[in-house]
Amino acid sequence: DGFLFETNAATTRRERASLSVGSGVLNENTWYGRTGAAGFTKSSEIKSVEQSRLIALNLKAEGRLEWTVAAETLMTRAEETSRVFSGHPIIAQGHLFVPMRMPAPWNGLYIVCLDLSDGSYLWTSDVSASLNAAPPKEASFDDQLVFAEGCLFLSMHGQAVCCVDSESGHLKWISSVERRWNLKQTLNENHHDLLVNEGRIFATTMNGVAAFDLYNGELLWEQILQSPPKSLLGIIDGLLIASSPHLLAMDLQSGRISWQHRVVNSHTSRGTLLGRSVIWLTGDEVWTVDFQNGRVHQRDFFAKLTGQQAYDIKLFDSILIADEGDQLTLYRVDNSN
Repeated sequence: DGFLFETNAATTRRERASLSVGSGVLNENTWYGRTGAAGFTKSSEIKSVEQSRLIALNLKAEGRLEWTVAAETLMTRAEETSRVFSGHPIIAQGHLFVPMRMPAPWNGLYIVCLDLSDGSYLWTSDVSASLNAAPPKEASFDDQLVFAEGCLFLSMHGQAVCCVDSESGHLKWISSVERRWNLKQTLNENHHDLLVNEGRIFATTMNGVAAFDLYNGELLWEQILQSPPKSLLGIIDGLLIASSPHLLAMDLQSGRISWQHRVVNSHTSRGTLLGRSVIWLTGDEVWTVDFQNGRVHQRDFFAKLTGQQAYDIKLFDSILIADEGDQLTLYRVDNSN
């Protein structure tokens, strides 16, 4: 993590706003990221130092700030209200796209398009109508955008998936799922995953996991789960690997569960695919699981090794990086089997 410093013209005192490296994307030596608030409190007021912004940092020029855009400056309208960038930006076709929200009572949800070179505003697509129910007044968001086939796909609280043309911002389709569980509880979950594969888009929903037709939004199937997954880890040989507190594999065509592991005390839903194995983090342990039958090949007691719990893992070639909050631990992974 790092910090973006801002100084008001009338003052000499500097305040600092937190900046998470995981909230951005790297493109040709420039890092495009999000800083400041990603949600709302009950008062809907955001301090100036927490103002939601997008920034472009030139890493080749020692992190020089190329441009910055505040969410408050976009979409001028009669109502004076806070706005936040509610997910990390993505880059496609020379443009930068990012989800943006407005608090209650507007409950606005938008996709914003900016020019990659200077951050200038291009268009906004309003997809608020795809929400079946409003989010809580006090919430933090992690909306995910995915680009595929010239379109942007966005999941809204696991209630619906929408498709927007990336050139014009035109809304092409919206597809929703019916509530099967306690919607109020599910709406407080701030992250829902999307994964595109061969003409279909898979999404974690408030009920479980669903598959939609990529081109018209038709609901192909939905697998109802008592503990809906938060993360889609990937696809291997016709199986979709998903993770919540549990780890499971589903058939791509039908959604039928092929195998699953239930871990009662798991506090994370992170994992990654390596060859024919799933590397899965429970917090205290790292499991190596056969993707085809779910057999656990190995359990590494991570917490005993480092004295801390891990919250996320990333794989780069044969190096596994574990995020422990205040430190990173690196492991070399043997993928010879």
